[in-house]
Amino acid sequence: VRVFGEGDFERVDYALVNDGTRNVLRVDPSEKRWGPDYLRLGLNLNSNFSQGSAYVLRAGYQKTGITRLGGELLASGEIGSTSGAGLEWYQPLDGAQRFFVDAAASYRRERRDLFQDDLRIAAYTLASANLDLLAGVNLGLAGQLQAGWRDSRRKATLDTGAAALPNQSERFGGWLVALDLDQFNRLYLPTRGWAASASWFETSKRDYSRLAFDLRSAHSVGPWVLGTRAAWTGWTVAESMKSDMAAAPTSGRIRGRCMVIFLS
Repeated sequence: VRVFGEGDFERVDYALVNDGTRNVLRVDPSEKRWGPDYLRLGLNLNSNFSQGSAYVLRAGYQKTGITRLGGELLASGEIGSTSGAGLEWYQPLDGAQRFFVDAAASYRRERRDLFQDDLRIAAYTLASANLDLLAGVNLGLAGQLQAGWRDSRRKATLDTGAAALPNQSERFGGWLVALDLDQFNRLYLPTRGWAASASWFETSKRDYSRLAFDLRSAHSVGPWVLGTRAAWTGWTVAESMKSDMAAAPTSGRIRGRCMVIFLS
């Protein structure tokens, strides 16, 4: 089960063979006919009555098995209402792939709305760039724990509305700790299971820290799937950093969502 769960094989057969003095377990894996390179495409459409519509077209290219220990390269990009690109290198440090290092660089440009008394008074374009240098441990098949350094750049520019916040560019670095657990039965549109994530980031240079939790679940009831999500984000921020929080004027935010899908 563990060999098949690594995702490198299409099929894994096994047999118990007697060599005369002992029983030997023989494992016969069949390598996948596709890969080790993968290209994924995705389209996200979102519409509501208060903020209009948004669309994003995403593409990702993953190259696996680059090094002897199983190094991987992931390149991704997106265009639309949000645009950006990213490059990530994942390198296991031992044959069992329990410990690893991860280096990632990303750039993202998106729109943030500023509200006052539930009314949108301005719209900003937030450009952000991150460089992550992390080390971590895989927690079996449950998920992974990472810790390391993140260097970030933020630039907020007023698009429309009142100039409630100044156009400002900031750069800061700090320590990041992230925990990701995933027990869904599918990568996309899961029908059962749960996933949880938690992250903490702190930088002393700009007196800014951020703590976030996210919990998702999926439950099957006949042909229906009930999906739920709850999230909480809290932070402390200095005056010079408030351009990064243009969409959230308070020091904490709670989000929740429930979705029902019919599968025929």
